[in-house]
Amino acid sequence: MPSSYSATQHLLIWAASVCSGSLLDPSLPAGAPRTVATADVKLIDALVGRYRYQNGLAVELRRRGDTLTIQADGQPEFEMGYQRGRFLRAQV
Repeated sequence: MPSSYSATQHLLIWAASVCSGSLLDPSLPAGAPRTVATADVKLIDALVGRYRYQNGLAVELRRRGDTLTIQADGQPEFEMGYQRGRFLRAQV
């Protein structure tokens, strides 16, 4: 993914891959653990909202305290981590 994408674009591309089931094979090694930082709350506030893809899938981004959560229609809500300018699914 080009580094010129905005944080919003990275997040929406990632959300689309999760919701379409195109994540990596879970049987493959995950690699090095992520070091998660805290995103600026102004950035989180700017991302909060409901987004709908052309295929009709919708995701909602919410602020919970100083974290960002994401929930696709019909799916559970989960917390997003933040690392080097990108949002990632937080480690469970």
